[in-house]
Amino acid sequence: MANTLTLNKIRYGNSAPRNIFLMKFLDNLRYFDGLGRGIPMMLKLMQERVTFDEIGELFRVTLRFA
Repeated sequence: MANTLTLNKIRYGNSAPRNIFLMKFLDNLRYFDGLGRGIPMMLKLMQERVTFDEIGELFRVTLRFA
């Protein structure tokens, strides 16, 4: 269930799709190749330039480019 995710779980690749129709549509367009890979990939590539904030049951990702 989507609201069981925490930032710590998301950092390690856990995912819970909220909109299965949108997920299938984006998959058909080849916009992603697997669930739960995006955040770990961002952490690996961006390192200290990525930050996360929890806002209730939502979270915000900030990417700093310089």
